Amino acid sequence: APKDYQVYLRASMDYSVSGRLEKLHSSGQLGVNIDNSPLLLDVVAPREAADGDSVEYVIDYKNLDVRSLEDVQLRAEFPQGFQLVSSNPNTSEGDNVWYMGTLEANQGGKVRIQGKLSGSPDDGKTFKLSLGKMGDDGNFVVYNQRVVNTRMVVAALSIKQSLVNGAENGITKAGANLS
Repeated sequence: APKDYQVYLRASMDYSVSGRLEKLHSSGQLGVNIDNSPLLLDVVAPREAADGDSVEYVIDYKNLDVRSLEDVQLRAEFPQGFQLVSSNPNTSEGDNVWYMGTLEANQGGKVRIQGKLSGSPDDGKTFKLSLGKMGDDGNFVVYNQRVVNTRMVVAALSIKQSLVNGAENGITKAGANLS
C-alpha cells in the first residue's frame, strides 16, 4: 500500500481445546497506517492554469529499498480536459503508463509530462500518479501514490483583435488602411 494509507489486517482462527469436542472460533481486525514505502514519488505540478494553458508535471522517483525492485511502473490518471502533448521518456503503454524496469537500490529518475489543460474557472483538476508493479494476480500493486490538484483560473491577460473600416468577415484587401 502507498505511504500514509491505512490498511486493515484480518485474522481468523478455528481451534479446539485438547480433550474437548467443541470447536472454538476467534477473529480480529487491526488497522495499520503505512508510514514508509520502498519507492519515493514526488510530483511538481502547476497550482493554477487558465483554459488552454500548456502545463508540465515533473515526477521524481527513487528506490529507497536496499534491494532491487523489478518491473516497476508509473501510472497516471489525467484529469478531464488534459491533453497529453509529450513526455520524456515516452510512454510505454497507451498515453499513461511508463515501464521503469528494474530499479537498483537508490536508483531513480525523472519523468516530464507536457500537455494542455482545459476547463472553466474554479474547476479543480486532479492528477493522480501511482508507482508500483503488477502483482501475481494481474492487479497493479501500488507502492506509492501522489495526488496533485491544479485550479483553473481566468487568464490574467486576454487579447482580442478585430478589423473594421472596409473589412468584410475579417478579410480585407492588400494595402487597405485598418483602424
